[in-house]
Amino acid sequence: MRVVEILGPGCRQCERATAEIRAVVDRSQVDADVRHVTDPFEIVTRGVLFTVPVVLIDGVVMSRGRVPSRTEIERWLGVGSGLGTSTR
Repeated sequence: MRVVEILGPGCRQCERATAEIRAVVDRSQVDADVRHVTDPFEIVTRGVLFTVPVVLIDGVVMSRGRVPSRTEIERWLGVGSGLGTSTR
């Protein structure tokens, strides 16, 4: 199972990133646990201070400070039309 985490306080950008990721996971039926981490202490202890949302897949930072496109998310998860490597 893949672990996808979105680190951010729950701002509009964080909510959009979470929604896009969940849409890709649901549509492609990827075995993934999508977690939106909003706890400020946990976010800071992971080195995130100002640039949110931060998207991690299996502990690897895939993007910072923006909402990734569905094509990027598909590529990162190895599904759909976005097969390939990440563009961080």
